[in-house]
This record gives sequence, structure tokens and C-alpha cells, in this order.
Amino acid sequence: MTQIIAMPNSLRSLNDRVAYELGIRIIRGDYKTGEAIPIESALSSEFGVSRTVLREAVKTLAAKGLVESRPKTGTRVLSRQEWSLLDPDVLIWGYQAGKDEQFLLEMVEVRRILEPAATTLASVRATDEELTRLEELYQQMEAASDNTEAYVQADLQFHVALLAASHNDLLQNFARVIDNALLSIQEATFSRLKSSRSPLPVHFEVMQNLLKRDPKGAETAMRRVIDMAEEDIRLVLVKRKE
Repeated sequence: MTQIIAMPNSLRSLNDRVAYELGIRIIRGDYKTGEAIPIESALSSEFGVSRTVLREAVKTLAAKGLVESRPKTGTRVLSRQEWSLLDPDVLIWGYQAGKDEQFLLEMVEVRRILEPAATTLASVRATDEELTRLEELYQQMEAASDNTEAYVQADLQFHVALLAASHNDLLQNFARVIDNALLSIQEATFSRLKSSRSPLPVHFEVMQNLLKRDPKGAETAMRRVIDMAEEDIRLVLVKRKE
């Protein structure tokens, strides 16, 4: 019987745990695109679970676009283009599988397209209350510079609040993407905190330009934030390969 690998404590049910293991296998490439995963009886025996539990796990994978089940052909792995890459579980599975490099770099590209524009809008549209909230979140980041988990949470909330302050519904919806993405790259964030280059000064520039209602200055500062994030992600990816 296979021992299911270490996983977050938040997984509440046995089928969640089986989905977690199978999701990692799929993203890692253990099962190739178009390939059928092992039959129910084999997986039930391997994991020591009932077929009912296994079927629920497969339903979870199908809902996230990783597999497709059809009569007579079994359950087959779909192409990466079909995966719900922004799903929180898929993000975690990709991170655990060590296959998140492409996603991380693509997310930087998306952030570079959208966040500077959102920052420009926020510098003009943000209410006084929203600016006060952003200041509070920056101060929380500053106070948590030696606490990785607290810093990541404050950083995440800062960016989400900034998108909300753009008062553009589509950009606000993107906040959920930022939420999932930033949580999925905690290792990169940890690397930043331990490096000699703190991200706090560039966040401070963003904050100051927002307070001055300076669209150009705020946009430029946000581009620096994202540039630094990309540099640190690339550094972490290089270290992984050493």
C-alpha cells in the first residue's frame, strides 16, 4: 500500500487526500496527457480506500480540468491547457510537484500587464479610507519583516486592496488570482525576506505616490515591485536546480 505523501492539514476528507496525491502525480507527469490513470481496483488497493472514495477524488480532479472520464475508455489525463491553473488546489499541487516554474513566470507577466494599470487608477480613484487601509497594510508588512507568514499575508492583502481601490470591477476580480498566486510562491517570498534586498522600500514608494495622487510615480513604483519579485523568483528557481 502506498503511503500518501505529506499534505496540508486543511485537507478534511480521505477523498481530498487521494485527489491531492493523484493531482501531484498528474502535474508531475507521472501520467502523460491522453494516458489513462490506473483502474479503480488498482488505485483503491494502492491507497487502501474504497472505490467510492476514489470516485469522489476523480470527480474533484475532473472539476479542475485535470482528467476526463468516459465509458469504456476510462479516466484520461487532459492537456495542461485544460487545467484550472488558478485553482488553489492546482497551485499547491504544482508547487509540491516542483512543476510551477512556467506558471510563476507567466504570472509575473500577467501582473506586469495589470497591476501597474490598477495602481494608476487607484492613485486617482482611491478613497481616503482606502488609502488609510493601504497604509495600515504597509505598516503591517514593515512590522512583520522577520515573520514570513505574517509578512506574506500583509503583502497579499496590500495588493488585493490596491486592486480594489482601482474601482474597476474586472481588475477587482483579478484580486482572486493575485491571492492564489502570492500564496503559491511563499518560498520565493521567503527568499526575498532573507536576502539583502528588502521589498519594503519599493512598496513604500508605491504607497507614497498613491498618497500624493501621482499616477505616473505610482505606476513606476509598482513596476519596480514586480521586477523585484521576478528577480527573486528566478533566483529561487536557479537554487532549486543546484
